[in-house]
Amino acid sequence: MKLRIKGNSVRLRLTRREVERAGQGHTVEEVVQFGTGTQDFTYALEPSAAADDVKAEYSSGRITVKVPSGSAAEWAASDLVAIANAEGTPAILIEKDFVCSNARPEEDEAEMYPNPGAVA
Repeated sequence: MKLRIKGNSVRLRLTRREVERAGQGHTVEEVVQFGTGTQDFTYALEPSAAADDVKAEYSSGRITVKVPSGSAAEWAASDLVAIANAEGTPAILIEKDFVCSNARPEEDEAEMYPNPGAVA
């Protein structure tokens, strides 16, 4: 899962396996370790039956983006590319991650979705 924060917006990009896990109701998370003696930074996507919209929470070095469980399941089972919050702050966009047209050689793209804009 990739995280992008710009201004007052948060964007997550998930691989096929991560989308599948979220669609099954499982939390998907990543941890950034800043070294010995410092606090780790965690970001997570959490399907929730109690959520009525996509929203983000921040506490103790962790960003948790909550998405309604039904929306996550529908997203995972369809060709729908993204889920976004209808309102609220910050703006949130959750996307399926596509193969890059100019990928770096060290980046493993095996779990990414085929790029719909790629020339065959």
